[in-house]
Amino acid sequence: MFLNRYLNWLFSSHPLLTHHLIWLPRSHPHHAPSIGSEASEAQKLTPTEDNTAVVPVISQDVIYEIVDHLVTDAYFKPTLLSCSLISKSWITPCQRYLFQTLSFSLRDTFRWLEVFPVPEQSPAHHVKYLSLSLEGSYFVPDEFFERIQLFINLKEIVLLGEGSQGQSWWIPSSAMLPQSVTSLTIIRGNLSLSEIRNVMAQLPNLNDLTLSVSFRTRNGLQGFGRNLKGKFGGRLQLHRLRMGPDADIANMLLEIPTGLHFTEIVIEGTSWCLLSTVKLAQVCSKTLVKLSYTVDNYGSFEAPRRSFDFAQLPNLKEMNFAVKWLTGDLLWIPTALSTIKPVTSPHLSSIRLSFSGRDLQEIPPHPRERLINELTVIGEDAARIEREFAGILDLTVVWYPGFEH
Repeated sequence: MFLNRYLNWLFSSHPLLTHHLIWLPRSHPHHAPSIGSEASEAQKLTPTEDNTAVVPVISQDVIYEIVDHLVTDAYFKPTLLSCSLISKSWITPCQRYLFQTLSFSLRDTFRWLEVFPVPEQSPAHHVKYLSLSLEGSYFVPDEFFERIQLFINLKEIVLLGEGSQGQSWWIPSSAMLPQSVTSLTIIRGNLSLSEIRNVMAQLPNLNDLTLSVSFRTRNGLQGFGRNLKGKFGGRLQLHRLRMGPDADIANMLLEIPTGLHFTEIVIEGTSWCLLSTVKLAQVCSKTLVKLSYTVDNYGSFEAPRRSFDFAQLPNLKEMNFAVKWLTGDLLWIPTALSTIKPVTSPHLSSIRLSFSGRDLQEIPPHPRERLINELTVIGEDAARIEREFAGILDLTVVWYPGFEH
């Protein structure tokens, strides 16, 4: 009914569109069935000179315009599914949006092969976003990866799955992923650095990279990034990093011969990952616009032994530094605050610092006294930094519920 009303409105509001109607005999394979009882005069059957009844068919250009209008609705898929059943001329315009985003489980890959047995007749060329959930007891069939090159317009691949000790399945290095892919996201546990590298090696136009992984073991090898190619000029996100593997990832990226040109770096990990963050930021110094770093330790940890200089980031516009769930030793916080002092970027317009933690009552008496002293130092440094960066600094310190000034 929605389509009926829309077409009636379209033709009544735009009379010139009737010139785009194509009149075909009923026997024509592409004839359009009657759209509904509310059809306009232009859609009624018209006899020809030989008294053969014909029906109107909307031109392909108008069909594309109608479909483009329908997808502006948030729940357009049911409507497009109905539209695709009108006639053959509606199938391709509707498939262009219906298959734009695909989320596959391992079992779905088998269903894809069954539904589209002829590879060239599949809607793979419409797919721009592909998510693969690599969990369960199923294995992706080799035939699926033999056909994956037909996803010629694919832009983003997301690989999901927690993994387990007994499940070593992963995308093979011979998969030949489409070279059109510019964005890769891997969210998975129990992974090795070589498995990440094998996927990246198939994507020479990679621009955005997101990794949220936990590793089986440390790699510790050099040269893993020397054969990787990519543009690496978009966004880099690294999550769940820990003391050992973060160095492996950073070293692999730093070894890429084409260089790194990220405009945004977002890193979340332990305090030990700060050194890797600085290295990556310095390599991207000419292009980096936004830098975000979150320390997420879920407990106490040792303070960094040195401060880090962010002065050589001339195009930096936004810097975010956050520390979550602190208990115990806060000796490193004055160091963290002092790291932004050398920032001299003329474009810097936003600095956000935030610190949060648990109740001080959880801390033993002696460390608690030292913590109170450190909070005093934080206050002094905060006041100094607020003076130096007045107007662009957003400093948030969430005081512990058990602490009394």
